[in-house]
This record gives sequence, structure tokens and C-alpha cells, in this order.
Amino acid sequence: MLRQSDVLAGDSHDKAAGDLLIYGVRVFDGTRLAPADSVLIHGGLITQVGTGLTAPPGARTVGGAGCTLLPGLIDGHVHAQRADNLAQALAFGVTTELDMFCPPPHLHTLREAATARVDVADFRSAGTGVTAPGGHPTQLVTWGVYPPFPTLSGPEGAEAFIAGRVAEGVDYIKVFIEDGAFWGQSRQVLSPESVRAVVAAAHRHGKQVLVHADGGASARLALDAGADALAHHPNDADRAGDIIARLCAGGRFVIPTLKIPAAFAPGRRGHQGGNDDLLDHPRLGPYLDAQARKLMAAPPPPPPADAPKNFTKAGLDFTGVLDITGRLHQAGIPLLAGTDAIPVFGHSVGMLRELQPLVEAGLTPAQALAAATSVPASCFGLSDRGRISPGLRADLLLVDGDPTADITATRDIRAIWRSGTEFDRGTYRAQLANAQPR
Repeated sequence: MLRQSDVLAGDSHDKAAGDLLIYGVRVFDGTRLAPADSVLIHGGLITQVGTGLTAPPGARTVGGAGCTLLPGLIDGHVHAQRADNLAQALAFGVTTELDMFCPPPHLHTLREAATARVDVADFRSAGTGVTAPGGHPTQLVTWGVYPPFPTLSGPEGAEAFIAGRVAEGVDYIKVFIEDGAFWGQSRQVLSPESVRAVVAAAHRHGKQVLVHADGGASARLALDAGADALAHHPNDADRAGDIIARLCAGGRFVIPTLKIPAAFAPGRRGHQGGNDDLLDHPRLGPYLDAQARKLMAAPPPPPPADAPKNFTKAGLDFTGVLDITGRLHQAGIPLLAGTDAIPVFGHSVGMLRELQPLVEAGLTPAQALAAATSVPASCFGLSDRGRISPGLRADLLLVDGDPTADITATRDIRAIWRSGTEFDRGTYRAQLANAQPR
């Protein structure tokens, strides 16, 4: 069992990047348990992975008998606004967040924080997503979540719209196709011609296109237009397999975001399905900020007037959701763990919760861990992370137990490193305890 004194062992209590040996651990390399028990780090990079490695003179050492060392987790679907969202993510082992909508003022602030600091998660973003005037998520402007942002009126504006996003420095493009029918609503939506024009323009600029599609028809439209991935899977996907066939063509991938349908499913919603296992967990609960704790501990407030009304319709039956996820997995379609974390809540234990339904859907624990490490790194071209291998970034998570046998072992966090620098959970916890509620 790792002790706090083990984490701080060595010539200095300095947790900054330098020579570091982590020894006596299981090593999950991003795909499997590796035949190794130690990892050597220098200058923020992994230099050796092996058995019985010895520390160079002056190196810090961390012994972890009974523990497992993993690559830092990658959340494949978030929405961030502030640097403290990224700090909260890192406190739970998420070393990289892949943002799926972020207006320019927030985009630049977050990018600067992630570049200048190692006490927050790294950050990639789609910037401003593509939607029709009045389309989802423009209602979030009315609700006060986002400042006003540009929309796309027709295919003739697609090239300029995408060029604007590229100028903002986005990493990929997000497209919204949600007509509201699945939710019993009616929303403006991009035309098929606009979707095709956006995908073509994005590909000309060398950008991947991920699509928010709220049903099978929207998913088919996106995939037929050449989109690279679905940022959610369509919860009403038919069983005929034509969507799966489309996804299998061209190496496409899916981010199921199972935490979202679970929130709307009878018996699975946070306060009904239970968050006590997270709130009361000694290595999780104390690291949640006050806002997250409040939202997790109590029933959510009434939704805004124009929010979806029917949260328990048959299409959100969670058994069906898991069935769709299992079918995607059986077809060999890469699945990425993503939480759809929102600015006010979610950049934290959501990822540790997301892994569990992936296992329920039929992934092995090791495959679920890969969905949060090596698979998103591969799908998004992040070749410097997501695995434990020489030459890669030392973005690492140390947990008690063996999460390849029990996925909930990811909750027993012992230590976290970003680029070889240990995240000081003790200081972070104290800051939360002293912080004033927002």
C-alpha cells in the first residue's frame, strides 16, 4: 500500500518535473498490463519502462506495492470555460480534456492556462461549433451560459465560417445537427447542403469533423456527408445496422457520453441512482469543489422553460443505450470515454463514473481504460500521450488496486502527474476547503 511518505520520498519534497522512478507497480500501458514494474521519467518524459529499474543519483522515487500506474486519462468530450475547470479535471486524473464547444474569449484563456501551467489539465478544443441560427446550442446564450456566437445560415458561408475557426486556432470542428424531435421539440437545424459544405471545408483545412447528432436520421446525414466521428451516439439508433456500417467505413469513431443518457434514465439519474459512493469516497469527495458537491448531493433544479420536457421517454431507456454501445464495440468501432462535462459541473469524477457503464456495455475493464487513454490519443492524433512508453509525456495516474480487474479501482487515486510534475492534491484540497462558494 502506498503511503504519503512514499510519494514524497527522495532527496527533496519538490514535486516538479525531474528524474523520477516509480517502482513496484503494475503498469497498464494504455492497452494492457505490461510485463514491467517500474517507470523512469526525466524532464517530463518517460525514458524507460521495465522491471527492476534503478533510480539515477538524486532522483525522486515513488514505491507503489499493490498499485497500478496508468496513462493520464483523456476526457473525449467536455465543455470548459475557466482554468479551474481544468484544475478540477486534473485532480481526478484527467490530464487532457478535449473540448467540444468553447467561444473565443474562453478558448484563448484556457489554452494559455494549459500551456503555461502543469497544475491544470492540458486542453484541445473545437472552439465555436457550427449550428444554424436558432439551432442547438444557441439556447445556452439565452440561459446565460455562453456569450453570443456566430452561426451558419447556409452552405455558401461554410468556407468562411471554417476559416474563421481555423484562425482562432481550433484543433478540430464540431457540428450540431439536433432538430429536437427526439426530445419532443422543434429546433432550427443545418440543411444537408450546409452539413456537406462544412465537412468539405473542414477537410480542406485539414481538420477532423465531429458531429453532435441527437438521433439516427441526423447521424446518417452527418456520416453520409463524410464526418469523421459522432460526439454522442444516437440513442434511437435502429437495429438494422446501417449506422454501424457507415461508422465502420473510413475508420470513424464514437464518443458515447453514457453519463448523459444515464442522467435522464429512470433509476440511473444522479440523485436517484446515487452519488454517495463518490461524495463519501475519501479520495474523491474532498477534492470536489463546492458547486460540484452541491449539484451531486441534491436533486437538480427545475430546467429552463425551453429545456426538454420528456426525460423518461422510451428512447432513453438505459438498457437500450448500453445495447447500442455494445453493438458499436462488437463491430470494432473505436469508442472513446467522454463525459460531456459542462462549465458549471462535471470536470471531475464524471470520467471515473463514465468508465463503469462502458464495462456494463460489454467492454472489458482494460478496454474501458483504453477508451480513456490510448484510443482517444490515437483518434485525435495525440501521439505524445495516452500510453506508457519511452519518449512519451509523463502524464500518469497511480491508483490502488488493479483497475483492469475492477474498473472502480480508478477511484482510489494515489498520485497524478502531468508532464512529470506531481499534482499537489493536498494543497488543492486545502484550497477548496478555504474557497468561498461561487
